[in-house]
Amino acid sequence: MPNIVPASIAFKFASDWIPRLGESLLQQRKARLHEIDQMADIFGDPIELGNFYIEPHCQQFNPADDDEEEARYVVREPIFSRLQHFFGGATVTGGNQLFVLADAGMGKTSLLMMLKMAYVSSFWPKAFECILLKLGPDSLTEINKITSRRNKILLLDALDEDPSSWGRITQYLTQLLAATRTFRRVVITCRTQFFSGNEDPFNRRGQVSLSGYVCPVIYLSLFDEEQVEEYLKKRFPGAKDSIHLAKRMLAKIRSLRCRPMLLAHIEDMLQSESTAWSEFSIYEALIKTWLQREQRKMGERQQAVAPTINDLWSACRFVSVELHRRGKRELDEESLNIFIKLNPLIHHIPTMDIGGRSLLNKNSKGEFRFSHYSIQEFMIADSVIRGLEGNALGQIRPTDQIIAFILQSQDYRNFCLTGEA
Repeated sequence: MPNIVPASIAFKFASDWIPRLGESLLQQRKARLHEIDQMADIFGDPIELGNFYIEPHCQQFNPADDDEEEARYVVREPIFSRLQHFFGGATVTGGNQLFVLADAGMGKTSLLMMLKMAYVSSFWPKAFECILLKLGPDSLTEINKITSRRNKILLLDALDEDPSSWGRITQYLTQLLAATRTFRRVVITCRTQFFSGNEDPFNRRGQVSLSGYVCPVIYLSLFDEEQVEEYLKKRFPGAKDSIHLAKRMLAKIRSLRCRPMLLAHIEDMLQSESTAWSEFSIYEALIKTWLQREQRKMGERQQAVAPTINDLWSACRFVSVELHRRGKRELDEESLNIFIKLNPLIHHIPTMDIGGRSLLNKNSKGEFRFSHYSIQEFMIADSVIRGLEGNALGQIRPTDQIIAFILQSQDYRNFCLTGEA
């Protein structure tokens, strides 16, 4: 008989576990190297995340629906407090499956990584096992292979990035909920905007009601001023001048400063000469700073003429469009060789530095991927605006984030006004 944990047993994280996580991960690295490295391959560097992570708040309603006056009265709760209650509380049909929604760059993947790291580092109750998966074409098969589910908490990341759900979200969600209903608890993350089309099962505030399942929904809140301040102190310990400069710059980008993903690149933003900030211009500045740094490093390593910034931009745009068209995030060796034949500038990709603040990462299989899905989406939007890679662009699926980038672009607005980019 499997050891089944009674529903009455409370789920509790170890006290004050977030500040202790980084050191614990380093100690656990040898003992649980496979789990930590596997997480790094798929989701990003867990140790880097643990060192700078700030716990976000959550709320019942979409932050995008709050106006400035109403936002003052919205009830928010620390996310791990809410999840601790969810993991240990009673459920109804579908109540063991929770959806966490948020916009791009709000920390959905980071949240699930932190939960998995709490498990790996023994800050997680021993009675429960934690499984973290990136949703993709093989996810249902992978989930169906998992046994002894009653004591397992399943974390499923990025529903909106899974090609299996595109254009058939109701059917796919029904399959996913059926496949995961016997786990003790399930957390599924997704972008809020993914359900803004005609097919929207999230038509009741605070819950999903679909095919007999009634699942709770929570939204990640924007960082408040105290959380932004806490992050800056972690990023620039003891450096009051850097913190002051960062605050001055962040004051210019209004609510965008409250997105964890953009805060994570604050050092690159400080190097930008831009003064008119929008989401588009922030991403443009981040990528320009990154590629300038890559160009300099490549010149130093090769001791020859380095590629131009335009060469590197072109290579990244081409890769982004082709990956998106094929419904992929990773650029494997076979695809890389094909891309090089289609566009010789792609041969610069393998020579780029993938460490530090690079926006391009590489996993243990040698596959390249952009550090965040929104970076890939920005490159696609930039291609649309500039009229590049035209043949492939006709075959891609426009996400809400791609559309938002295009609409925010000054080049696009100039074209609408004058007919000239």
